[in-house]
Amino acid sequence: MSKIEEMIKRLCPNGVERIPVWRYTAWDKKFNAVDKSMQKSINKYKYLLAKDLEEIKDNSGDIRILYTTEEIAYTTEEKAGNYISEGEVIAIPWGGTPSVKYYKGRFITGDNRIATSTDAEKLSNKYLYYVLLDNMKTISKFYRGAGIKHPSMYSILTLEIPLPPLTIQREIVSVLDSFTMLIDKMKQEVELRKKQMEYYREKLLSFEEEIRKLSFGKDFTLKARIGWQGLTKNEYLQDGEYKLITGTDFTTNYTIDFDHCVYVSKERYEQDPYIQIKEDDVLITKDGTLGKIAYISELPMPATLNGGVFVVRGKTGKVTQRFLKYYLISNNFKNWIEQNHTAGSIMHLTQKLLEKFNIPVPSPSTQENIVSTLDAFEQYISKLERLITLREKQYAYYREKLLTFE
Repeated sequence: MSKIEEMIKRLCPNGVERIPVWRYTAWDKKFNAVDKSMQKSINKYKYLLAKDLEEIKDNSGDIRILYTTEEIAYTTEEKAGNYISEGEVIAIPWGGTPSVKYYKGRFITGDNRIATSTDAEKLSNKYLYYVLLDNMKTISKFYRGAGIKHPSMYSILTLEIPLPPLTIQREIVSVLDSFTMLIDKMKQEVELRKKQMEYYREKLLSFEEEIRKLSFGKDFTLKARIGWQGLTKNEYLQDGEYKLITGTDFTTNYTIDFDHCVYVSKERYEQDPYIQIKEDDVLITKDGTLGKIAYISELPMPATLNGGVFVVRGKTGKVTQRFLKYYLISNNFKNWIEQNHTAGSIMHLTQKLLEKFNIPVPSPSTQENIVSTLDAFEQYISKLERLITLREKQYAYYREKLLTFE
């Protein structure tokens, strides 16, 4: 029996009491659909709209900005002015995607609805945060509307939550905090390693001396689904044997999320052998968000491309595909795209334009050293991200287990 289970057995012999959220909370405004008896006190906070928050964002400061989104940012005392509030609060967005935030300290807020405990001896703010977070599926159903969804505050205030004694609340918070602190530390490590990798990538791929270059037009093959070949979204399938890679399937780790890909028929896959994807291929998006890069290290099943993606393959063997991948990820290619894409409201990277791009060709040993160095960073970052995913699953499991009280 765990320490918390023993405490529950000893302190709650008849089970854990359940109460409506309103009983020990005060919110930042009076809600029209809520009876006055449920809102005996109001704690008002000045708020700013999203565009105003962006104007004062300054991460050199220590005043937290509570956005209605998941973004985390800060501002300075000077820029925040008289919009600064201070306290231990829980915030949910008044409109948009449902979420729950906790913060203790000085802050300014966007258009959130903000709650705080009215009796710290009965209800811990941090415990309330974890309980609401564990009820996000239910709370999400309280957000309604045809356009931007808004919460039914009556439903939120009458939501019943478990209320164990404060000593148990504190023990639960301590356990869950240990998970979140570890996860946050690991995420910070990932960001640090990504910055280090970016630094070394740009340094390694900046060739100061004159070096031979290869042309995308002469020394590489660039293939895409020309004119979409009549392929329409009506032909996309939810199941099948042939994946279709689109620009939305590219990940921030320069891979393809094959689980996100739709399927196409065998006829569509076989229609163009040149865009049948192979392992070691490099892909580039050419419409909309230009220049996203993906490298195919493993191919789980046969796959082809839609009209918004190029596959790039070297002809000469003088440039490895992995070196090509890293060079295209670098600022060298990003800067070139900014100067060469087509004009208009929707940008394009045409084959005629891309054929003008040149890539430097260092010696095979230099390419191998560059790829080896950057691969080591990628592998370490990937390992950390897998561990974060594991810890987040553990955290979700224990949060549900600790807050169920069954």
